[in-house]
Amino acid sequence: MDAEMGEQNTVVAVYTDGSSKPLINKKETRAGAGIYFEHGHHLNRSIELTDKCAGYAEYYAMKKALELIENSEYKDYNINVYTDRADLLRRLDPAIKSRKFKKGSNMASVYQALQEVLHRFKKGQVKFHKVTAHSGNHGNDMADQLAGYSSGKYETIPLGLLHFRNLVHDGFNNDNNNNNDKLDD
Repeated sequence: MDAEMGEQNTVVAVYTDGSSKPLINKKETRAGAGIYFEHGHHLNRSIELTDKCAGYAEYYAMKKALELIENSEYKDYNINVYTDRADLLRRLDPAIKSRKFKKGSNMASVYQALQEVLHRFKKGQVKFHKVTAHSGNHGNDMADQLAGYSSGKYETIPLGLLHFRNLVHDGFNNDNNNNNDKLDD
């Protein structure tokens, strides 16, 4: 894993991505959030989100990744979150004043939920990094596979990338229902 073991410098790296695909009627979309730590890692996730956009899925993936870390053996580590969406990272920058979203957008709610999770970590513990999409960055490519699988963009994912129990349908509803809808082995 991308974790450096040391008393002063313990770091975990996570790659997040979002994807969306219009459904047959073109009025709704199916989105997917992908969370990747390393191949076969127990915290990897592929989460289907009904009627959401790719931007929502990106923020949701970041939020869910931090929640997974918060409830894991990595909770006290420094956290590097890698994503390929520069526009969303800019909104997370405290120096940027405008954080407005389109009226009626779900983005404001997931952004607020992400902020709430971030405030539970120590100042400076979480750092966000921009990576270039589809550039051969292994972690980002795997997060893309996980997000794309849940959105319906891809029909398969690489063997062993994900434990079957970590496929989640409609992640937002699962958060509100204590993850009771997870698929089990």
